[in-house]
Amino acid sequence: LDVRFYALWAALAWAGWGDGAKLRSWRTTSSFVAGTPPSERYLAGAAVLDDARLVIFDGCGAAGRLGDLLQLDIPTLLWTSLSVAAVGTQPPAMCGPGMVQHNGSLLIFGGVAASGYSVDTYRFDL
Repeated sequence: LDVRFYALWAALAWAGWGDGAKLRSWRTTSSFVAGTPPSERYLAGAAVLDDARLVIFDGCGAAGRLGDLLQLDIPTLLWTSLSVAAVGTQPPAMCGPGMVQHNGSLLIFGGVAASGYSVDTYRFDL
């Protein structure tokens, strides 16, 4: 065998990979999640809430701005759609919003709506 193979094997073994240690790997979500995952999109806002939920808001897809709110329950790996119809002013559909959790609420800032750049902040109580 090539000397480079042994050098690679030695480096991996030294780092703790080998002799039964599991290598990290990427997998597509379709192989392990339940429910209906989000449609294809880019520039979506995302935040992890309480170390138990991944929330995705909006983003852009093939048809334009999406205007949806989805949640992945991390312990069960189940996707669900959350209703954005709530009391108050709903954020417009936008691409690239910033998101963070704060005191049980989802804060959404900025993004690019159909009317242009947004500097508005919205709070959604989950």
